[in-house]
Amino acid sequence: MSAGTLLNGGKPLIVTFRDLALATAAFHHWERRYVHSLHDVWKVGAPTPDSIIRHPRGYDERQRQAGNYEARIVPPTALARWFLDVSTARGMPLDWRQCLNLAEGRADLGVDLHDQPLLFEMRTRP
Repeated sequence: MSAGTLLNGGKPLIVTFRDLALATAAFHHWERRYVHSLHDVWKVGAPTPDSIIRHPRGYDERQRQAGNYEARIVPPTALARWFLDVSTARGMPLDWRQCLNLAEGRADLGVDLHDQPLLFEMRTRP
């Protein structure tokens, strides 16, 4: 599965934070400030009806927790804005069209998620 598969088609992206962070890892390189700002973008989205928090005590969507599942609908424009901000901050500015293409899955980050360490549970939604 490629990052382009997870970030696909111009439709709102329905994804857990862990999946989103893994799919964009080649871009943020796990730098705390970029991961935190990505988390802010993810939190802007509305939770999906199938999200369930069975164990709310100590719940953290950034960690895998048995019984808890929270996916959100992430607007592509918000994610594109994140790509623009991070690329500019990292000194490799992309233009708005490139960022939107990344957010909508029309461009790929060049990462095969199967080659990544199994840090996150991969769970995608149609």
